[in-house]
Amino acid sequence: MHGQPKSKRDEVFKAPEAAETYIRQVLQRCEDLVETHVWTGLHPQRLESWMTNFEALDEKYLGACVLDALIYRSQEQTRAMMIQLFQRSLPDLCRTKSIGGFSGDWREACSSSADPGIRIVPVIRDIDPPTESGPLVARLLKREIGVNDKWMIWPWQIDQAIARGIRTFLLIDDFLGSGFQFTKFAKRTVRNPDWWQQAVFIYAPLVVFERGAKRVARKFPFLHLTSAEFLDEGHSLFSKESRAFADGQNEPSRAEAFYLAFLGKRGINRWRLGYGRLGLTFAFHHATPNGSIPLLWATGTGLKPLFGR
Repeated sequence: MHGQPKSKRDEVFKAPEAAETYIRQVLQRCEDLVETHVWTGLHPQRLESWMTNFEALDEKYLGACVLDALIYRSQEQTRAMMIQLFQRSLPDLCRTKSIGGFSGDWREACSSSADPGIRIVPVIRDIDPPTESGPLVARLLKREIGVNDKWMIWPWQIDQAIARGIRTFLLIDDFLGSGFQFTKFAKRTVRNPDWWQQAVFIYAPLVVFERGAKRVARKFPFLHLTSAEFLDEGHSLFSKESRAFADGQNEPSRAEAFYLAFLGKRGINRWRLGYGRLGLTFAFHHATPNGSIPLLWATGTGLKPLFGR
């Protein structure tokens, strides 16, 4: 005997019975993270202001689910990621992949006044503004962990460095999301295909999202990729693998439809799932990746942002 068919109402995103308790618990946890200086740089007033974007209980529940899924990396946590990248991820990559290049402590080598034979290259094209994340990460590496900017060069200086005998290039960024922007960068920057054979190129963003990592690996088989943090499809808010709506009532697809309608009523019609439709809820203290949903960072729409872009 078949069960009763679901009504249209049953297929709509709705706050469960325990929604108000859940909302209070999420907000209290976020406030605790701020007050205990785990989420330094984010103030309780900013959280309170952001939550005023939501009026009906269903909307408030959506907001709480987003906060519950949020990954925020403070300045100190970002610094720790840089140390992890230079002292663990990069040496491990060189050792396990047998790719040559430098296999020691990259932080010590790149902070030295003696030439390490490595050049650090921010991911930025000559047509990009200097506010792009690559140059920002270069400045953070110098300020936070003491990397010597003498070993930093612009992408258009790679050919000169190869001519001088440099054989290891570290391409730096804060976030690899869709992989589209890095693909444009690499195609424009690595103009000479012989470079792949002449030198080791390592792309080392602080954080890598699975979808972008696969695209970059497919497009550039001679490029080596590593990071301090890896995000899988489960971190995409509305994906089938999402862990954000595990209330036994709603599904990611229902939540997505409700979210899109919510943004539509507020006039947000571009990048509603973030650039590349990644649907991420990730933010650094210094910036929010464009693959994160605009509900976290959009301005000029009547919505109060939680983070800056």
